[in-house]
Amino acid sequence: DSMVFDDRLNSYLCGRQHTMSKSMTDVDMLLIPVNLDGAHWVLARVDFRKNKVWIYDSLLTFRDDKRYKLKFKPLEVIFPRWLEYVGFYNIRPELRSEDPWKVIAVKSAPQQERGTGDCGVFVLMVTCI
Repeated sequence: DSMVFDDRLNSYLCGRQHTMSKSMTDVDMLLIPVNLDGAHWVLARVDFRKNKVWIYDSLLTFRDDKRYKLKFKPLEVIFPRWLEYVGFYNIRPELRSEDPWKVIAVKSAPQQERGTGDCGVFVLMVTCI
């Protein structure tokens, strides 16, 4: 395996650095704001119990773009390997599963009008829904 992960990121997410209110090992879900090509924000909701990454996007047009889907497809392979690498499953063995990870675009996500430029606010709003 040639995957290399940044140990600083691993420390933060696994609670070895006290910059987050909870360690990733204490939660079942993780919310990650994701910037696409410096032009658009979406929200990724990682569900450790279901092995799924739900993508909330406020612009339907981005969802249909093949390049958009290709950007998130690697998470299906990277997430389980990364969780293994940082020892997540040693701490939360009940979440280890043979089921493959899936990335799913949420079709029912609230939408904004194109050109309104508020996708960053949308990402914050979705975390409250």
